[in-house]
Amino acid sequence: MWPAKDPEEPDWVMKERELFSSYRDLNSDGFMDRHEVQQWIFPSDYDQTGAEAKHLIFEADADKV
Repeated sequence: MWPAKDPEEPDWVMKERELFSSYRDLNSDGFMDRHEVQQWIFPSDYDQTGAEAKHLIFEADADKV
């Protein structure tokens, strides 16, 4: 995902590795199983419905007051 001529990993790759090991790989096996992928896509601590409702109200509010 970055040029092969550059052997050093870019900063974003290092950050993604940290995120993977710290947050996404919940059982620390080096892989994401079905449960881990589900938690990544649909986090239990995020209210998707509430966030979408706030977004729609914000976008519909013409004068933003």
